[in-house]
Amino acid sequence: MSIQGDKSERPPFFKLSETPVRLTTYLRGVVSDPASVIPADIYDQWVAPPKIPGGPLVITRPETVRDILRDKDARFGRNKQLRTMMRRVWGKGLAAAEGDDWAQQRRAVAPAFRPDRVAKTRRAFEQATRTAIDQWPTDQPIDADVEIGPIVAAMLAGSILPDLDPARGREISQDIPKFVEDMTRFGLLDLLPMPEKWLDWYRGTGRTKAEQRMRQLAAAIADKRASGPDELADLPALMRGHGPLADNILGFMPAGFETTARAIGWGLFLLARHPEWQERLRAEARASADGAERPLARQVAQESLRLYPPAPIMVRSAICKTEIEGQRLKPGQVAMIAVFAMHRHRRLWDQPDMFRPERFAPDSGTNLDGFLPFGSGPRLCIAAQFALTEIEVALSEIVRNRQIEAFGPEPEVSLKITTHAVNGIKLLVRPMSTSPADMILKETQ
Repeated sequence: MSIQGDKSERPPFFKLSETPVRLTTYLRGVVSDPASVIPADIYDQWVAPPKIPGGPLVITRPETVRDILRDKDARFGRNKQLRTMMRRVWGKGLAAAEGDDWAQQRRAVAPAFRPDRVAKTRRAFEQATRTAIDQWPTDQPIDADVEIGPIVAAMLAGSILPDLDPARGREISQDIPKFVEDMTRFGLLDLLPMPEKWLDWYRGTGRTKAEQRMRQLAAAIADKRASGPDELADLPALMRGHGPLADNILGFMPAGFETTARAIGWGLFLLARHPEWQERLRAEARASADGAERPLARQVAQESLRLYPPAPIMVRSAICKTEIEGQRLKPGQVAMIAVFAMHRHRRLWDQPDMFRPERFAPDSGTNLDGFLPFGSGPRLCIAAQFALTEIEVALSEIVRNRQIEAFGPEPEVSLKITTHAVNGIKLLVRPMSTSPADMILKETQ
């Protein structure tokens, strides 16, 4: 498919390498920043072969990706680096668990994310957004990464984590990225054949303030809820007795906080570039009853997730000798799933680099096989519909009550762990006049 449209319409994104990288740069990048070593032609190809024997194989073909993630024939699993990262964040909680332990924990929390329960959260999400944006400064720039924190904290507090104090939203939104960065930083020691408990002990001696605060918050919520009422169906109540409560609370906070906040921030950035879509969402919101679905806002949320997927890369390692896409893999060799490239692939999307929310309309006929913002297979994000509803409602309510404009230089995009703006997303927020009379009065003052 050809790329159409004015270049100025294309939102900024991470620039892949057009030329082969040096071996030392490649080896360093594979460990610390995988996207930096993926070739630019991956947007046109289904596979990028390993650059060195035993190196990672990059894959974008949807059918192959789903086969790997579903893993019905037990050929692939999570590699050591991913298991280590999950254990650091989740301890023995859901995302780090394996086998029967994982299945039991997942069944325990599933009721919190049933479609009927998610639908009932819409009013709470709307009120959380309205309350938070009332505190936003107007007619001056904001950092979306900071100001969206209280919205997401209030959403979680009004639904699955009622013991989370919304007043700490801004602090939590600043701690979580630092916590995630600390937990996902890998160095030379991580590559050496050392027992994992030694590495865990070594890391525990140098915990940052952000990590300490996060762990203290999770422990406090767990202690408070350890003997709470059984009739509650929020996450702490459902998880009690099914895995370590504090570990799961600690894991769910960045999982349910940072990725959602990032997605809302990117959605606002895109809406600031496309005021015509702001107007469409504003009209839809004002014509909708409280708690009602807002299809246009959902399309914008989905398109934002396509252009800026929360998890840009997923990895699996071969458990046995196998072959995919004509490439032979040895046990332990990594298959790198480039979600960000699938979402902008020339063979999968019309105008792949352009903001076109209408591609997600029910009657659009768009093939969504290459759309994987929440993964696929057994490890599909259990809170996918919950998160999508959060993003939809937040975008709808924000533009219903505020005018969002772009401010300053375009953000520099990083694909390290999450898709994020290196120096934040700066936006200008203006109040909306509630009636023509208000506008006339303002002009005469």
